[in-house]
Amino acid sequence: MKTVYLVTLNDNTQASIVKDVLQNEGIEVFTKNEILSTVLNIPGFQIELEVDEKDYDRAMEILKSGFPYLVEK
Repeated sequence: MKTVYLVTLNDNTQASIVKDVLQNEGIEVFTKNEILSTVLNIPGFQIELEVDEKDYDRAMEILKSGFPYLVEK
């Protein structure tokens, strides 16, 4: 399995919400920097979400419909 970058989020709460929505749709989600951001508690330390490349298009559609502010930058 090859994972690809999906989105960068500002904090654990935001990441958890997006991750839960994607997982409820059957998309496996992987996080980068989640533990570091919790342990270090550094403001502005962002969390990245990745998905399997086969799920990328579907995940982006979910983000666009449910979280448009995350993809319209």
